[in-house]
Amino acid sequence: LKEELGKTGQNWEDYIGFYSLRNHSYVNGIPKTEIIYIHSKLMIVDDLYVICGSANINDRSMKGSRDSEFAALIKERRTEINTINGKKYKIAKFAYSLRKAILAEHLGISEHDKRLNDPTSDELHELIMKTAHDSTFVYHQVFGCYPDDCYTKFSMISNKNSIQNKAQEEFLKKNYEENKHKIIGHIVEFPLHFLEEEELGISFFSKENLVPIS
Repeated sequence: LKEELGKTGQNWEDYIGFYSLRNHSYVNGIPKTEIIYIHSKLMIVDDLYVICGSANINDRSMKGSRDSEFAALIKERRTEINTINGKKYKIAKFAYSLRKAILAEHLGISEHDKRLNDPTSDELHELIMKTAHDSTFVYHQVFGCYPDDCYTKFSMISNKNSIQNKAQEEFLKKNYEENKHKIIGHIVEFPLHFLEEEELGISFFSKENLVPIS
């Protein structure tokens, strides 16, 4: 993915970002963390249109003759004017408020925070990147959890949350209590380098190659 985006000749990180959501809490008295798995699909375009449903952006969903999908396109008749990138643009109140509410939840801030008003602002861009980076760092320091960019091979994975004795349990609890306040919201960086040095292709004798495609 990074290689393909790099072929554009542009600094693609100025235009697109990849993030995940993660949560943390005590489970049976032990600090735990896990990726928040969101299966629903949502797209908000220009603070004007909202597409929400089960359809993926691939041929299985879009051809109409394969998977059965359902999606709603929400186009609001009532519009307002908002300043985006220094210019006046027409926006829909629902799309605008939905985007702000979702970003506010992910970033751990109020949906009335003025930084959310302009989705193209450098201030919001920097807030998203910093919040995701800082939380990702804390999760790695406390849990050593994966997927994570520092693990480019399976052999490098070391999960600090694998408790072997009471001393490790107490250290994890202490580390968690000292650092959990640094995790803001749910957003974390998507690990684009995770297992990039591993050969993840299907081997010749795997069941995927032996079972007929049909």
